[in-house]
Amino acid sequence: MTHGLNVKWFETGKGEMYTEEKEPSQPVQDSLNDVVKRIEQIEEKVGIGKKAGETVDVPLYSHAICAGDPLTVSGHIEEYIPVPKRLTIHPAQTYAVRAAGNSMIGAGIEEGDLLIVDRNAHIKDRCIVIASVDGEQTVKRIRLDRGRITLAPENSNYKPIAITESMHFRILGAVLCIIRAVY
Repeated sequence: MTHGLNVKWFETGKGEMYTEEKEPSQPVQDSLNDVVKRIEQIEEKVGIGKKAGETVDVPLYSHAICAGDPLTVSGHIEEYIPVPKRLTIHPAQTYAVRAAGNSMIGAGIEEGDLLIVDRNAHIKDRCIVIASVDGEQTVKRIRLDRGRITLAPENSNYKPIAITESMHFRILGAVLCIIRAVY
């Protein structure tokens, strides 16, 4: 169905021109359910997986992580939210934060999106990380090249951050999953 038009009519000119569109219910949960369903299908094919329906409560920090220039943040936990266990690698080391800004729109991270982050995930070139640079946090794609570290935005309006020895730098985790904010 496309905008109320019957696909069969649209393609062949036969049948009813219009069909009824249903309003989506719980769009965030539905998109999360789609992700979980796809993961279940893949796991079933390869014979692995965690029990369906299992969740883990992860802390959601009240501050947003800046998808722009780094920002100083607090460590206050707003609440604990249930996340499907299959979306985690190290459940006890997983947390959630909201994205603020638009430096990562090319990676599909938009203002208000929920980022599921693992503190202990293996960091490799080109993965998306939460990083602290001189005490300020940001979300960027990490670039590792011959001993050099660069935090790269996914928006040409922002410049990469080249990490130098004089900076206080640490990785606070890898982004495992992005849950789209729907307003």
